[in-house]
Amino acid sequence: MSKSSNKIKFACEPNNSFNNICFESKEGKYKSKQSCINDCDAKYISRNLAEAGIRNETIQYRSFISKMFDQNMLVYIKGGTVLGLKILKMITNNKKHFKTLFEKFLQLDLIRDWDFCAYTQDKVLDIHYKKDLEKLAKDDRLVSRAKTFILYQTNKPIQLEEQALFEIAILEADGYLGLELPLSTMKVKVHPYNLKYIFMLAKMFYRYKIKAEQIDTDMILHIMSHINIVIYESRNGLFVKNKDNFDTSGISEKLVEFVEKFSSKDLNIQQFLITHLCEPNRMLYRLLEKNIPKSIKIEKFIKQHNLSKNTPNWLLDTKYIIKLITDFSIVFGKELESIYKNGFKAVDEFCKGINFKRIKIEYDKFSDVAKQFLLNMFARIEKIVKDDLPKSDPNSLWSAIGFLRDKQLFTATN
Repeated sequence: MSKSSNKIKFACEPNNSFNNICFESKEGKYKSKQSCINDCDAKYISRNLAEAGIRNETIQYRSFISKMFDQNMLVYIKGGTVLGLKILKMITNNKKHFKTLFEKFLQLDLIRDWDFCAYTQDKVLDIHYKKDLEKLAKDDRLVSRAKTFILYQTNKPIQLEEQALFEIAILEADGYLGLELPLSTMKVKVHPYNLKYIFMLAKMFYRYKIKAEQIDTDMILHIMSHINIVIYESRNGLFVKNKDNFDTSGISEKLVEFVEKFSSKDLNIQQFLITHLCEPNRMLYRLLEKNIPKSIKIEKFIKQHNLSKNTPNWLLDTKYIIKLITDFSIVFGKELESIYKNGFKAVDEFCKGINFKRIKIEYDKFSDVAKQFLLNMFARIEKIVKDDLPKSDPNSLWSAIGFLRDKQLFTATN
């Protein structure tokens, strides 16, 4: 018998549990267990996606994403799920206690829907390019779900808690003015080779949520070794800024100067305040109701299980942030009162770039704490303008004050 025939070979059986998909066999065609796993995990994943009833939808997204790669786009997974992946990545470092930590991790409920985002890099999303993308999406039976930007889903998307399990947005680039915080803007770069793992993660957590189906922790460890989290440079939970990447696009110079003075010229704080002020729902809803509670929960989890010697730079200092926005809301309200001495126009110029319409859209979600911030910011000026509100742009401060009067926000203070 030749030496080569005595060598151990491995066979693939994708119907087994992940830890047993590759095993020694005389009929095996793989020279090593790792080469077997590298090939067999795709078959294992395909079988799992089919059994979970999501393979067809993942095929549609895989095809469309492949076309985005052909367009020289960069594709990422973004959103809250990536924060969950970051914590999951942290606990994979503790192999000895991973299963116990994983059960506790599941209680955080951080991984839900999966938002893909493709960046055009060097191409402008003009009307012609949008039509080309529309055709590519149609070829994969994806439909548009937004009016002001490009967002595609399947015609009848798989849903989890009334949200599409998958979707993909097409953007030109991210400006810092459009980014909230490091913890909410983490991302995973998607490559042709890791896309199958992303779909498998989605399948496992989806089935856990809807069917309480046990998650294979061996598969989790295997997948997470192929997943890398991209995090913007951060300090104390805020983006690290400099003059080159400081973003104030569309914001009035006077408002920028006011924020600069309030922040004692700290660019990190300035960017945070301007970003949350230009879209007030970020401060009044997303920060207060989502990002601060999430930060508190994650910080507690990290400390309880010794996942990091120091507090991660991307995690908010929640006590400091609450004090910061409280102080800012009060000073901002006083500034509006002072500027109003020069008339409505002066206030409008100062507030240029603030999307007040978001207050009206999101108001019903605001907590009592958020409504107190609104009072801090607007009660002073509301009191002195009385009934003389100008009929102006529906996105103006005056339109927002009229709306808040209708909601009787100021009744208790007048």
